[in-house]
Amino acid sequence: MTTIDIPESVQAVDVFAIDTGAILDIPTSTFVKPVYGGSERLQCPAYVFLIRHTSGRQVLFDLGLRHDWNNLPPQKVKAINKNGWRITAGKSLEQVLAADGIDVAEGAVDTVIWSHPHLDHVGDISVFPQTTTLVVGKGFKTEHMPGYPLNPSSGVWNSDFESRDVHQIDFEDGLSIGGFPAHDYFGDGSLFLLDTPGHMKSHVWFIFMGGDIAHHPGQIRPSSYRPLPVSSPVLHLVASDEMVKVSDGDLKKPFYKPAPGIHHDMNILQDSLEAVRKFDGDDRVLILLAHDSSLREHLESFRNNIDKAFDLKTHDQMRWEFLNGLGSIS
Repeated sequence: MTTIDIPESVQAVDVFAIDTGAILDIPTSTFVKPVYGGSERLQCPAYVFLIRHTSGRQVLFDLGLRHDWNNLPPQKVKAINKNGWRITAGKSLEQVLAADGIDVAEGAVDTVIWSHPHLDHVGDISVFPQTTTLVVGKGFKTEHMPGYPLNPSSGVWNSDFESRDVHQIDFEDGLSIGGFPAHDYFGDGSLFLLDTPGHMKSHVWFIFMGGDIAHHPGQIRPSSYRPLPVSSPVLHLVASDEMVKVSDGDLKKPFYKPAPGIHHDMNILQDSLEAVRKFDGDDRVLILLAHDSSLREHLESFRNNIDKAFDLKTHDQMRWEFLNGLGSIS
């Protein structure tokens, strides 16, 4: 186990998890390797997180997958069809938020933070008024602005940026948490943004909201900081001897490695994953990945405030529920 040196603060934010019901159905080999028998495709949700500060300010971390995904820039739609990706459209995010009394058109959301500009995270920011600030990671403006069609290779619309304040976090404060450059977003220690490169240059991560730092919890666990608990009652989900077989008998070896092809820098990504494993070894840190389908049964309680729904027993169970989806061992 580990203990991450997280700056102390008397302030905290409330965090709510949102699942619009959208599913990105993709070949497992797109994100991770190896591919286990029976797990040839991944059913990936795209979670959104609402952060509410004590001042009343509301921030969204990622916008998920837009329900009208055919309205993405043309090259993104072509890539979806070419790569054999299947998308099940969920409800629109603004519809889900409205059901909880949050009117985005009226400016109820102060800021949107994109962990990184992939189609399953950027959503549709055009439904937010121009007064809603967009926060992005280091290098974003150079890599992704202007947007499409002014920049034909961009995966986001240029109209998303027009007349909108786009604030880039460059992580030059000199603050570091768990090996990652950090930024104290509200200035009171209640919310930190971490620079976690590798998947994309401009990838940003909250202290426990992981975006795409990993596409599957099996890229993080088990590890030397969180070994496979073969004697734990959590493993009633699967036969522990089969899990040992999958891990080649190494109870500290992650089940998956990132697959090449979609990541900006594999070496940097491996370093970022190792740092996240240290976070995972700290019992105080809850790792929530944007596409972890094993979290779905907990989302209803998380929607009512993650902090109030969180306890150590539930946390321990959640860490290993993904094992039930690994499929058979070939």
